[in-house]
Amino acid sequence: IDTNPPVERVRDVLQQANNYFASLEQAAAQFRKKANSNTAGEAQMESLIAYAGDGLGLGVRVMPVSVMGVQLRRHDHHRREILISEALRRPQRQFHLLVQLALISQSDLIDQICAEHGITDAACQSLFRVTLAGYFAGAVMMPYEAFLDAAKEMRYDLDLLGRRFGASFEQVCHRLTTLNAPTARGIPFFFIRVDDAGNI
Repeated sequence: IDTNPPVERVRDVLQQANNYFASLEQAAAQFRKKANSNTAGEAQMESLIAYAGDGLGLGVRVMPVSVMGVQLRRHDHHRREILISEALRRPQRQFHLLVQLALISQSDLIDQICAEHGITDAACQSLFRVTLAGYFAGAVMMPYEAFLDAAKEMRYDLDLLGRRFGASFEQVCHRLTTLNAPTARGIPFFFIRVDDAGNI
């Protein structure tokens, strides 16, 4: 039984894995081909919505805050729809759509990674699954080799990288922390998010 709090347990696993998951990178590359989503920004979002419908039989709708409340995304199993909150900006909508698509289409792989890292506690597993789905989303939006090459070319200019890949500042920062492939490493970064109250 895991005795550490879920956040600490997942953080430890990410550190042990050097925040790099080759199997998720490969799955993201295969997913891009299936979804024909090798573009960025709005064009990629349209490809993803089309793939969700044609490939997975899922509708995608952007819903008002009055319906979604504080939820940013929701999977309606009965209506076979993914609902995305209008509160999200465009890169965030795409990211959350990809997170939900990962939880649906990559469930077996995510379960396998949980098992490989000994994540058995329900709370830890739930958090780790969402973390891995977020990793997958970033890998789809910012393909490893293309993103690493662009980072070097642009001298790690975060704003330019975001514009090229249609990603938010936070998404770019997070992706930079995953460039740890043994044969193609980026500059090592550690990503810390702090809220308005100063909580890390």
